[in-house]
Amino acid sequence: MDESRLPLELCELILDACGREFYVRLRYDTLRACALTCKSWHPRSRYNLLHRVSFRRPQQVDRFLSTITADPTLADLVHELHVTPADAHRHGFFPIANPRLVTKLRGVHELALRQFNWDTFPPIYYVFVGKYNSVQRLLISNIVFHSPRDLVHLVRYLPKLNELSCGVVRFQVSCTPEECAKLCAVREDSTCKELYALTLWSLDNFPPIMQAFGTKVVNLSLQQLEGSWPWEDTCKSVERYRYLRSVSLALTVSKPPSPQSPMPIAPVKVQKPLVLLRRQFASLLRSIRSECIHTITIQLFPSMERGTDAGGVWHVTYHGTRTEAIDLLSGQEARDALMGGPLVNLALLHVFIQENSLAHDAEWWCKTLRERLGPVPREIRVHVDYYAPELPRGVYNYARLWS
Repeated sequence: MDESRLPLELCELILDACGREFYVRLRYDTLRACALTCKSWHPRSRYNLLHRVSFRRPQQVDRFLSTITADPTLADLVHELHVTPADAHRHGFFPIANPRLVTKLRGVHELALRQFNWDTFPPIYYVFVGKYNSVQRLLISNIVFHSPRDLVHLVRYLPKLNELSCGVVRFQVSCTPEECAKLCAVREDSTCKELYALTLWSLDNFPPIMQAFGTKVVNLSLQQLEGSWPWEDTCKSVERYRYLRSVSLALTVSKPPSPQSPMPIAPVKVQKPLVLLRRQFASLLRSIRSECIHTITIQLFPSMERGTDAGGVWHVTYHGTRTEAIDLLSGQEARDALMGGPLVNLALLHVFIQENSLAHDAEWWCKTLRERLGPVPREIRVHVDYYAPELPRGVYNYARLWS
């Protein structure tokens, strides 16, 4: 077939949609078939096929190098490089920064590193990864670093980095407070000069190294943080963000330990309940010094707990009341912070809440928050997700949202 019967613009939109397919295998199979359909489909199919390259096994690196060596123009089509080993944390050395690969992939803008042990690399391997000097977005998840120093150096060796997303990382060796202070003690104009978006999620016992990621952060997102999160270091970092525009907090409401329950055989980490996060939320608001602050987003999530019945079904539930949730957003400390300082310029308070009753819609929540906050000169938007307990959703049973 030499050409398609549909307008080329429409065909390219369809091919772009195929390129956004979540599952890698389906995406590759579909785009390969499209590339062989007709000559007019070939360029766009090839563009989408090579836009994101994913490595699952070390031998794939050598095969890909052979491909772009035979046709060097293909290397310029690669804009995203994802490394996610198939045998997570059990593989040996994975050459993600092969010297030949780094030299040829000059247009990589996004680098994603997932589920491997950084100790399989040489001690200064972050220098080789830093040769991807066009990377603007770095995604790190489920990685075991030797120490916090490795993470900090990896981030700093990418000179054009604009966005950093880091979650589910662990460290084999912890740094002392003095060592963390040394990592953070850098000139503001000498490190992470272009890092504008910082997302930290699902982190446990994270060291106080946020200040090591520079002072140019404009969009800050903290998601599903554990009770061990260094809030003091976070507040000090926020104080230095002079151009901070948006803050997003995703908080999990977990069950507090029961004094009547027997001591478990193994220590169980319990996240702070919602009411205990109120102080940290108010402290973070008071730390904002940026005159550019525009939006604060709050997301309240339930916890996952296994039931005591025979099947042990996981339940999604909140351990709190409406009063506690609203107090978190509009208690006296939060109101005082919102009514003074740079936060008087705040334009939007965006709240995400999950509900299982149609009796309280987004309008009801907006009205309630407005009454609690008082006459504040800002817009309030509430986004409500509804979950009906009688509707089956996989293996989960959605319990009552509020006690």
